Amino acid sequence: MRILIADDEAVNQRVLARMAERLGYRAAVVGDGKGLVEAFMRDRPGAVLCDIHLGADDGVALCSRLRELDPLVPIKLMTGDPGAIARAEAAGFSRVLSKPFTSDALKEALSALRP
Repeated sequence: MRILIADDEAVNQRVLARMAERLGYRAAVVGDGKGLVEAFMRDRPGAVLCDIHLGADDGVALCSRLRELDPLVPIKLMTGDPGAIARAEAAGFSRVLSKPFTSDALKEALSALRP
């Protein structure tokens, strides 16, 4: 399955892509909201893993928009900000992945995203 990873930090992009690929996923990465929406529309990934704080962009709002575009694509938000989890959950994103996380936590999160 192809997964679209959105994170504004290049190091996180590389680490997340490597971790996902080691788990058998094909990963594409983007670093901002515009790139996320463009890649989502162009590539129609099987799942999305998106940082809540995506630089100047709001990952919760962006992923809510992605859900409107295609409600069947599973989306998992991630954050290093414990205060942002409640906001994501209020928007309907359950089980936000808290940074930092292990390969096992990512494996569990991605397995839950499989259609």
